[in-house]
Amino acid sequence: MEIREDGQSVLKMRIFIVLLINLIAGIIVGSFVQWNISLQFVLLGLVGILLVLVGIRNRGSGQFINDKLLLIILFISSMLVMSLQMPKQHELEIKEGNFVAEVISIPTHTDKQLRCLMQVKSASDGKMERDINLRVLGVFWKDSSDNLDLHIGDKVQVTGKLKAMPPAYNPHQFDYSQFMRNKAVYYSLEGQVSKMNLYANGSVWNFLRLTKGWQQQFVHKFSNYIKDRDAHNMASAIVLGYRTNFPGELTKIFSGTGTIHVLSISGMHIGLVFGFLMFCLGFMHRLPKGHVMQLIVILLLVWIYSSIAGFAAPVLRAAIMITLISFGRLQNKFIFSTNILAATAFFILLFDPHMLFDIGFQLSFTAVLGITLFYPLLSEWLPKTNSFFMPVQKAIFVCISAQILTTPLTLYYFNQFPVYFLIANLFIAIPSTLLVWAGGVLMISPIEDINNGLGLFMEYTLKYSVAVLSWIETWPFAIIKNTFMNLMLVAGCYLTLLLILSAAYHRMKSYIIFGLIGLLFIIVYALFQRIHDMRYIGLHIYNVQRNIAFSYIQNGEVLVFANKDSIGDKSLQYSISGDLDHYTDKANQRFVSLKDIQQSSIYIGIDPKIQVHVGDVESHDLQIP
Repeated sequence: MEIREDGQSVLKMRIFIVLLINLIAGIIVGSFVQWNISLQFVLLGLVGILLVLVGIRNRGSGQFINDKLLLIILFISSMLVMSLQMPKQHELEIKEGNFVAEVISIPTHTDKQLRCLMQVKSASDGKMERDINLRVLGVFWKDSSDNLDLHIGDKVQVTGKLKAMPPAYNPHQFDYSQFMRNKAVYYSLEGQVSKMNLYANGSVWNFLRLTKGWQQQFVHKFSNYIKDRDAHNMASAIVLGYRTNFPGELTKIFSGTGTIHVLSISGMHIGLVFGFLMFCLGFMHRLPKGHVMQLIVILLLVWIYSSIAGFAAPVLRAAIMITLISFGRLQNKFIFSTNILAATAFFILLFDPHMLFDIGFQLSFTAVLGITLFYPLLSEWLPKTNSFFMPVQKAIFVCISAQILTTPLTLYYFNQFPVYFLIANLFIAIPSTLLVWAGGVLMISPIEDINNGLGLFMEYTLKYSVAVLSWIETWPFAIIKNTFMNLMLVAGCYLTLLLILSAAYHRMKSYIIFGLIGLLFIIVYALFQRIHDMRYIGLHIYNVQRNIAFSYIQNGEVLVFANKDSIGDKSLQYSISGDLDHYTDKANQRFVSLKDIQQSSIYIGIDPKIQVHVGDVESHDLQIP
């Protein structure tokens, strides 16, 4: 994908930037509102009145006022769009009873549960019945005799309970309820599979059902030719967007080297597919109107591939941008600007406002925005190499530009920074490109020998790539951990970057001074916060449901007590590891098991030693240096 290096042209087109800012503001405000039908009608009436005012003023002067009125209309309209996906009060009047719901995701089965996303259409409790439209997470308990086979689009009748998604009970714990709310899921519908009946079969022509079916078929085909399980899972994720549970060590390697984005389809993958199709269909240029036919065929295939990948936020962003840029090229009006990026985000959020809170959406758009804004500056400021090394230099500039704007978000969400991200990403670029192309051929190839060769190539390429990334992860200071950031620091980082950008594009020295002052403030604030955490002394008692867990924290040392075998227990890792990592790394976390203790009385003496007495068990006297 071509990137313009004319830095002055980057900020010229602003119409969609203004529209996007108003849309985002309306979505954020709308997410905090308790919606009901009356409020929706009031705001809808207000929009109507404002439209009448705009129409009246169009007959006279006052274009400036009209523009402001239209922005207010957009702001209110975006709130209303947000309200369509949020639960209303009347939809929650029946919390327990009989529900009719449609399956909207591929059901997943475990030994004890069936889980899937559902759209509840109606609810009744014997006294009243309500037609509703509520997206929920279906959680249904089952036994070995339950064998209900559900597909996307199927409608079921089920007896169950609507429950609010439980929040995170402990500090710095992963908030699953917030994660689901970002997907417009605020409630779960829980019940028994034995009390669920198939109400109506979904249409086999359901678009989501079709695309997910194609994805499953390709995943199965990959499994026939890629024998290694981990390699197959990685290939399915990289080429098809099919995520499964990767081993913890594998995830650690990719996240520790800053290449975790490779394990899911991103905009880069869509760009690779687009480039590969341009090469393969290059012969169409010889035909009459061949360039138009070629573009239509390529875009059709890109959108089919994007649908198979599940229309994740980065995929959708890349597909829309490629479409806009391609049609611009047909009219010889190709401009790769912030306005096109803003237009893409605007249309996505207009369709699904909850996408704003999706981590993938945020990282994808900030990465491309970083490339759009910082790549021209790096190309202008840094010396050019000879033509042989120019592709490598461009790749380095692109990688650095994307990392500049995504770093505050990655620190906020993942609390770590991969020091050797540049080396790791430059290395993985070639294998990931080959894997996408080889996987694309494997998807459509009917020839057995070719498929066997491609499967073997992909398997060894993945093993080799993982081995190299694993080696990079072992380098000294490969990862900076426990870099906890709050929203104020994130906002400060982006304000500082904005000042630096303004100084660079408008040649204003005062902005550079303010930017450096802001950067210094962020560094000092972060250091003081870290020193405060390292000097913290306190006792934390955790909510781990029916279990016991508490920790004593003193000057960067942690003692953990729980009725589990080890600190590596999954429930402990989920509930308390985020809080422990906030104060020290895992090497300074010691564990005392209370598993064999029958008594419930616990005495803790803190100074000068930690003295823990639990029932009749001998006390633990544990000195923290």
